[in-house]
Amino acid sequence: MTGTQNTRGARRAAYATDGSDYRGAVRHHLSYLLKWLLAFVVGGLLLIAAVPLSGKQYLIPVGIVGCLMVGGGLQFWVPEAIWNVRCRRVLRTYPLVFRTPVEQVFAGAQGNARQLRMGGKGPGGSPLMRGKIMKPNSGGWPEAANAGVWFAGDDAFGGVALVPGSGELIFMQPDGFKDDAAACAAREAAGEGRRQQASRAGLRRFVNFQVRR
Repeated sequence: MTGTQNTRGARRAAYATDGSDYRGAVRHHLSYLLKWLLAFVVGGLLLIAAVPLSGKQYLIPVGIVGCLMVGGGLQFWVPEAIWNVRCRRVLRTYPLVFRTPVEQVFAGAQGNARQLRMGGKGPGGSPLMRGKIMKPNSGGWPEAANAGVWFAGDDAFGGVALVPGSGELIFMQPDGFKDDAAACAAREAAGEGRRQQASRAGLRRFVNFQVRR
C-alpha cells in the first residue's frame, strides 16, 4: 500500500459484515449520529434553559455556550445524516460483491477522506476512487479493508463498500467524476440499463466531497 495512512487495531462489528445484510451497518451509523446529536443538542438546550429557569443573569454565558452546542451539533449532524441516506439508497439498489485487494492510494488532510482503488490495476480493477469513511472520527483507515471489501455499486458511477469484520461503510465515486474525460466516457459507455440503475441509487450526480493533497 502506498501513500499516507492511519491504521488502527482490528475490531469486530456487532452486526453482519459478510455481505449478507447491509442494514446493520446503516443502522449502526445512524445510531451513532443520533447519540452524538442528543449529547450536544439536548445538553445545549439544558444549558440554555438554565438561564430563564434560574433567573440569574450571570448564567447568560452558560446559555451562550448552550446555543453554540446546539448550532454546532446540528451543523455536524445534518450533513452526516444526508451521507447515511446516500449510503442506504445505494445499498438498496445494488447487491454486495466482494472486491479484493483494496489499495489506499492517498489519505487526505480531512480525517475520513481517502483515495482508493479496488481490485488492483488493470482489467478487473476499479478506477481511482474518492472515498469517505462514514463513521465520524473513525480514527483512520480500517486495516480490515486491505484484504478486500463488500462493494455495492458500479465502477463507472461509484458505490458503497462494507468493510468485513470492522464494519465501516465507505461511500465512493470515481476520482474526477465531474470533469475528467475518462470518467465521463466510462459513464457514457455504460449503457442505458446501468445508467438507470445508477439514477435509482443516486449516483448519476457528482457528490461534493474532496480529497485534498
